Parts: sequence; C-alpha cells; structure tokens
Amino acid sequence: QGHSWLERFGPTRPRRPPGAMGGKGKAPQRPPGGGGGKGGPPPVGPGRTLVSDKRVEGYIHEWHKGYGWAVPLQLISHPQLKKHNGRIYVDQNDVRGGEALETGCNVDFVLYSDVRGLGAGDVRRA
Repeated sequence: QGHSWLERFGPTRPRRPPGAMGGKGKAPQRPPGGGGGKGGPPPVGPGRTLVSDKRVEGYIHEWHKGYGWAVPLQLISHPQLKKHNGRIYVDQNDVRGGEALETGCNVDFVLYSDVRGLGAGDVRRA
C-alpha cells in the first residue's frame, strides 16, 4: 500500500556486539584479584593489601544490588576503619559463589585495605 518498511516499523535499533547482555558467546570475565567464585583465593591483588590472614566475623549492615557494607563483630584496629564509620565494603564479586547477601545475615571474610578503605574478600555466610 505504498508504505516503506521504515514508515511501518520505525528505525532499526543498533545491534549489540556478540556477548553483550545475553545471547551466545563467552561469559564475562571477573576482574583479577577478586576472591569470588567457589573457594576463590584471598583478595590480594592489584591495589589490595591483606590486613590479616585470620578471618573476621561480622554481619551485613546494608545490602544493595551488587555491593553492601559489613560490620565486624570483633575489634579491628586499623586507621582506615574510620573512613566509613566502622563499616567494611563488600562487593558481590568477592562473595563465594557470587550470591547476593541480605541485610542482617552473618558472614566471615578476609580483611584487606585499598585506597578507598577496608574491604571484605573471600566472603562466605557464617
């Protein structure tokens, strides 16, 4: 009836490169130094310094999509603890199995420091 494809369906959307957001292709790679996965290594990698080789017990004070904050249940003496009001940063990539955590759940982790403060690596539910 005289209408072009563009008039009937509108402009086409740009195609995504293979592997971007679903589809077939390689799975995205995790950044090096993360302790995530099943039984991953302690989080000593680029920019991270291991504070102690002993695991720290704590609980998740706050959890957002992909990250949260833990509060230790034992005394930690470190100058960077003041940076985030005594809370320790938890990235979902550092949680064993990559699972999301809930506010209030108990965890244990290896403590590291970087330029932003203290972080939890190789995090697991306690």
